[in-house]
Amino acid sequence: MEQLWNEDDHMDLVNLRIIDVSCCKNLRKIPNLSRAINLEILICSFCISLVQFWKEDNHMDLVNLRRIDVSCCKNLRNIPNLSRAINLEILNCSYCKSLVQLWKEDNHTVCAFKLS
Repeated sequence: MEQLWNEDDHMDLVNLRIIDVSCCKNLRKIPNLSRAINLEILICSFCISLVQFWKEDNHMDLVNLRRIDVSCCKNLRNIPNLSRAINLEILNCSYCKSLVQLWKEDNHTVCAFKLS
């Protein structure tokens, strides 16, 4: 599986609370989750082909999002803007060897780092 769903489809994601796609080795992209307004947990650990989340220009009000786990996603380069995820408690990005940037806000990098 390379993608969860076609972003052009108008899916009703209002009742979606948990997405767990851990160990989906061919998953390359997490689609726009703007319709998943009640999403609380996003688990993508060990998705070794994952390279990107939704587009940075899709600002989403994921106010219910509490946990994101992208650990061991060795090709993930950045995490999109999560400044509106005001209830985010856990962001696990351990062992993400290619991760260089968490997100940008108003053309300023919120957190940039290099993992060895």
